[in-house]
Amino acid sequence: MTPFDVLNVLLPSLGLFYAVAAVIVGRQARLGAVIDAAIAGLSAGRRDRLDVGRTLWLFAVGAVVGLGGLLLLADSILAAPVFVLAGAMQAAHFLWLSPRRYDVEHPVEPADRPRSLRAFALHGAACLLVVESAMGGLLKTPDQMPSWVLPSLGAIWLGWAVWSARQLIKAEASPTGHPLAPYPDDPEVVVRVSPAFHPTCLFDLHRGEPLWDHEAQAMFPRPLLDRARDYVMLFRRLADPHDPRRKALRHPGHQAILDREGEVLVAALSAHRPGRVVLEASARLEDFPEPVERVEVSPVVWVNPLWATLPGEEEARMLSPDGFGISWALSEDLYAWAEAFDSLHDPYVSGRGPRWSPEQAARHAEWGRALAWRLAEELVLTGRSEVVVIFRPNDGPSEPISHPLPELWS
Repeated sequence: MTPFDVLNVLLPSLGLFYAVAAVIVGRQARLGAVIDAAIAGLSAGRRDRLDVGRTLWLFAVGAVVGLGGLLLLADSILAAPVFVLAGAMQAAHFLWLSPRRYDVEHPVEPADRPRSLRAFALHGAACLLVVESAMGGLLKTPDQMPSWVLPSLGAIWLGWAVWSARQLIKAEASPTGHPLAPYPDDPEVVVRVSPAFHPTCLFDLHRGEPLWDHEAQAMFPRPLLDRARDYVMLFRRLADPHDPRRKALRHPGHQAILDREGEVLVAALSAHRPGRVVLEASARLEDFPEPVERVEVSPVVWVNPLWATLPGEEEARMLSPDGFGISWALSEDLYAWAEAFDSLHDPYVSGRGPRWSPEQAARHAEWGRALAWRLAEELVLTGRSEVVVIFRPNDGPSEPISHPLPELWS
């Protein structure tokens, strides 16, 4: 078998591979869009526009890759420029769009990046092979092919791409409704607009608590709630999510941007609630509205992992990690720890108990203990060293967590 015979088998196989891969990528993008829209509907109405843009961009890259695969499968020389275009789009994503725009807030996991780079390198090698084959005369020019082939392939690809893109846009534009009943509107409530890492920037001024979607829907129309969601996402992109006080901005000019956008948002909200909307221009410390004496880190099925005890009270209250003035990174890790407990525990099957081994339980406990230490450290950093931190693993005894020495943080 000659090298030309090998290429005649390899090139169509390569084209089939990338055509099928594009279909799989499109299906995963549609499924991810539906899931993300459902999650957004449960928390704050609509997905972040930047997240939607990232999904559409990655689908566009996959669609161009799929077009190249179809053309290569048809033995067309037009596959070469399409492969080059797809490679350029992938390079732009890795070198510019991902680190500077789409993945700034949530960087790509270290384990995922090598796989993505290997796929990019494989496509680069395939691109070189296709270009060399085109230059060597192994691929057919349009006049060498039946007149119906290219129009048919173009119609198939365009129909699939338009249908998939419409499904993605439809998922973004039709958020799942909030599962709770509409909240009765209280005309006396004063709404405070404050940039925060919360899913919302709308707070009850007097209670100091966030207005969740089912509450805010009684006060404002959906387009205004979407603008409020965009304001939260703007803060997340401009602020430092790892700052213990959750108020540091990445650039001195970012505060002016937040103030300007906040004033525009307040003006729009005030048109619907005159005299009942105020702006807090600077990001505030989102701490517990009452003094906390003790915080316990403990897993309970389907609820938050923090429990706060107030002075004079014996019963602990459930506390949201993202409302306690700790770093966004620690908040997300505490939620992940709680979700791991939920996924491994079966509360409905009596007598079976947790669906994990003793080794898994021990690893989960070590994870939680480390989070409790991080919580104690951040409480010291934010001037709350008097708060006692307790760690209690599932069905285990309580363990006091000692605060780090103050001089370590001077």
